[in-house]
Amino acid sequence: MAKGKVREAIGGSVKAYAELYASVCAEWYRLALCCLCSPSVAAEAAADNAVDCFDRIAEIRRDEQFREWSITRLIEKIKMRAGALPTDVEQNSENYDGAEIISEFAALSPQERLLVALNTECGFSSEEIGRILGIKKCENILRSAKIHLRDNILEDAE
Repeated sequence: MAKGKVREAIGGSVKAYAELYASVCAEWYRLALCCLCSPSVAAEAAADNAVDCFDRIAEIRRDEQFREWSITRLIEKIKMRAGALPTDVEQNSENYDGAEIISEFAALSPQERLLVALNTECGFSSEEIGRILGIKKCENILRSAKIHLRDNILEDAE
């Protein structure tokens, strides 16, 4: 990401915000998809996040803050949508290339999905995840969630 884009975006530069957005949009979608298990709901959450981040860009000051700050905003949108999800996850994602992994993520609790997705899709460490979500002992919860996901995948492979 080029330096000074946050400052330019705060000043009203749509082009600067577009560059910031381009650096994270795929990551936002993957995170939302893993957590919400629905391609259409994930796309909607990511799109809403793009608008919200543009409106609230003045909350941050440095370019290096944008990624974590924007993901924190996205987590709020994921949590709001998590209770209103379709009940048949596979039916809603069957046309998506990653439908099998979506159904495996769906077997996890919402918190487990979020932790694993932040780690695997966004590359955050357990310490970073704990700080972002305000969770103590995040490493233990993350390890347990990954074991749960692995067991689900192995069980389905049999």
